[in-house]
Amino acid sequence: SLLIHAAAGGVGIAAIQYAQRVGAKIYATAGSKEKHEFLRSLGVEHITSSRDPAAFLTDLRAWVGEGRGGVDVVLNSLSGDFITHSVSLLAEGGRFVEIGKREIWSKEQMNAIRPDVHYTPIAWDLVCQNKPAEAHEVLLQVSTAIASGHIKPMPTHLFDLRTRGVDAFRFLRQGANIGKVVLEIEAPRTFMQPAEVPQRTVSRARHLDRQET
Repeated sequence: SLLIHAAAGGVGIAAIQYAQRVGAKIYATAGSKEKHEFLRSLGVEHITSSRDPAAFLTDLRAWVGEGRGGVDVVLNSLSGDFITHSVSLLAEGGRFVEIGKREIWSKEQMNAIRPDVHYTPIAWDLVCQNKPAEAHEVLLQVSTAIASGHIKPMPTHLFDLRTRGVDAFRFLRQGANIGKVVLEIEAPRTFMQPAEVPQRTVSRARHLDRQET
């Protein structure tokens, strides 16, 4: 079983597709009625709040209990009480995968409270920066999964970087996006190949070069 926080985002949707492919039971959180309805359209049955920690804990306790009867894996991107509650809901020997940036626990913190849990913090930006070969291999696996149809296209919100870049980050801050927010960048200008350069331009350039030498 897998608990996916903020499941209507890009990572969450990809995780849902993977969980469904391997037959894992899914529990999900999302922050609005619209997002809940979207997740139901994907076949997710157990959905609760990503904004109210108390409601989240109540619902998950009703569905899975705590400790030995909890979830096997948590994919977390939330902070505060959501982390504490999610840790308490992990089954014995479960795995906690942290992809968030705010208030994340250290391995020492996790070990002090749940030494049985396999704790894996992931910072993809640092992986790309410090382990490019590993990042390349992961992207190859994703490309293969897309080509085979195991990962399907997800909703995107497109913003022109030149004219609406600020709007894109405001939209992200509101937490209203379902799927990924994408910044469109103008295609690079096409430069003429040497054979395509007008002969007059070439002659003029040679004339200027002779003058300089």
